[in-house]
Amino acid sequence: MFILLDLIGAPNPNFRNYFPATSFWFKRLQNIEKRLREQGAINAKTTSYFDTRSASGNGIQDDHIPFLHRGMNRIIHLIASPFPRVWHTMDDNRDALDPPSIDDLNKILHVFVVEYLHLLDSQPASAAA
Repeated sequence: MFILLDLIGAPNPNFRNYFPATSFWFKRLQNIEKRLREQGAINAKTTSYFDTRSASGNGIQDDHIPFLHRGMNRIIHLIASPFPRVWHTMDDNRDALDPPSIDDLNKILHVFVVEYLHLLDSQPASAAA
């Protein structure tokens, strides 16, 4: 699977699912966010980072296109919608970044990768002994 992280540093970005082939994994991101919110681990007050509405087509023409051309159809394109207002302006600098949103997305993506790669033991260490 190819995950493209794009324009994710602005306050309260919103992401949609552009690829039906990865709908299951996009829903996992939604569920992870929900779990982290329930645990009080999410900073932002936004309703959700991961929109329940799917986007149509193959998304925005972006860095995932060469992967599509090579047959990679398992793509998650996380790109803020709408684009941040500072995108491609002189104000598109470090001051435009939102540390709480970046922290939240870091947590969500960290859990996603750990679960995707099955990096956690299914049993406590004492049970395995």
